[in-house]
Amino acid sequence: MENSKPHRRKGRRLRKLSGLTEGLIAPAMRKRGQVLTKIIAGWPNIAGDAHQWCLPADINFPANSRIHATLTLSVASGRGPQIQMMSQEICKRVNSFCGFAAVSRLKIRQDLRSPRSLPAAHQAAPALDINGKTDKLALARLEKATANIKNPELRAALIRLGQTIG
Repeated sequence: MENSKPHRRKGRRLRKLSGLTEGLIAPAMRKRGQVLTKIIAGWPNIAGDAHQWCLPADINFPANSRIHATLTLSVASGRGPQIQMMSQEICKRVNSFCGFAAVSRLKIRQDLRSPRSLPAAHQAAPALDINGKTDKLALARLEKATANIKNPELRAALIRLGQTIG
């Protein structure tokens, strides 16, 4: 007797986005920690218009503590005093976003190379290594990890995210 159930192809069912992006995000989360990754992902909501010219770069917690960290911001040249004036508000927003007193102070580095308000076509530029050369290996890894994603806009957004946090 034959099986009356239709044969289903494995690749045709819907998959959770988290399952598709885990390969891209997991290495960065191990390297930088979950709190910083969460802050980077929500940075446009946290910083408002300032997200165009500043970006969280690092977070340092006091010894044996997971609260009251120092958040290091990479800021466009000339914007340091402005972000310094906003520091208390940014700390409050970060803590509200995280749900606990994650950050108590900001450290400002004026080393952000270009404003983040570039057109979408320029934001998908490949990651650069220290010498300014294209990091083709990292880009190839991101493209391979997102190869199964059919939506080109989603795929490009995931590649940009991988470049930002990688």
